[in-house]
Amino acid sequence: MASGSATTPAASAAVAGSAAGTPAPIPAELIALSRAPAKAPPSFTLEYDMQGEAKKLKYHASGTLQWTNHGDQSYQMAYTISAFLVGKRTQVSQGTLGPNGLRPDRFADQWRGEKAASFARTPDASTDVAQGQIQFSAGNPEVPLLPGAQDQVSMFVQLLALFNADAGRYPPGSTLLLQAAGPRNAPLFRFRVDPEETVHAGGQEHHAIKLTQVRSAGQNKRIEMWLAPWSSSGQTHYLPVRMRISEDNGNFVEQTLKRMPKG
Repeated sequence: MASGSATTPAASAAVAGSAAGTPAPIPAELIALSRAPAKAPPSFTLEYDMQGEAKKLKYHASGTLQWTNHGDQSYQMAYTISAFLVGKRTQVSQGTLGPNGLRPDRFADQWRGEKAASFARTPDASTDVAQGQIQFSAGNPEVPLLPGAQDQVSMFVQLLALFNADAGRYPPGSTLLLQAAGPRNAPLFRFRVDPEETVHAGGQEHHAIKLTQVRSAGQNKRIEMWLAPWSSSGQTHYLPVRMRISEDNGNFVEQTLKRMPKG
């Protein structure tokens, strides 16, 4: 669903250091978040209206996020963007579910062919060391698989799952740091929890938690995401009702949920 990264020098070293053969310390906050309780939502399909600007040209598109919780400790999800004259681009994640949320096995970016990232996990690895390797079909060097690692689609449902389990654990001002693999690399993303905002989406007004990506020097993209509560089978979960990715050069894409799914 997104590209770009936000890292600290220590976090960058954790990814690059052991890739070069030298073990590097893993940020304590990343380890802590990997151990936090997470509650994956039930299955849903979300449809979005999208608008954006690229090289000063405005465009419109549609997006679909299909999340399937199989109920047997496994999941599959697909995020598809469709635009006139451009066609479709689909990103797919599949893996398992546990008390700490999503554990991806494979991520695929299907556009003009397929590029994939595979999570080669070391059995019974400690949560304070790299837990295997992330391998890329595009031929890019493999990188350490850090605790709580996600891909760039599963990352968004993992954030939902963390808030589903205990939203009070993440008050405004707190940050969440996690690794998220794309088709060529696996940077770290840091999100800051901002105060609630009122968001209009799907013909409704929502009191939504806002997450803002905190960028490091040299990063030119920022992700903003608004999470609103959704009731399903008598339980409250969070859904991404709005998202915006902006670049320093003025390019941006923003998606707004068309309608909340039935509970």
